[in-house]
Amino acid sequence: MTTRHTGQRLELSTGNHAVRLAIRPERIKLVARGAGGTAAIPGVVNTSVFVGSFSIFLVHLAGQPDQVIQVQIAAQAAPPFLSNDEVDLVPDEGAVHIFPVTTEQAA
Repeated sequence: MTTRHTGQRLELSTGNHAVRLAIRPERIKLVARGAGGTAAIPGVVNTSVFVGSFSIFLVHLAGQPDQVIQVQIAAQAAPPFLSNDEVDLVPDEGAVHIFPVTTEQAA
């Protein structure tokens, strides 16, 4: 497996090996669809919950409704997105961690 980070774009070559991406929920920004640039992951807001000092957004990945990403944003900076809003998820630079998936984990 090889990775190369070029500015805002992460190129990943794994051959036929599965990988798992890990990003802390507070290291992802939500912006309007199309505003996230080349590093953006398109999604659709499922729901948002205000939890005191921060808001949690549950976002379905576009085209993959079974994949849900949790985004945690400080309350004063939380964008006004509602359910079914199309958004871009933009991870902070250096926030993406890549782990190989073993046969046992893939099952």
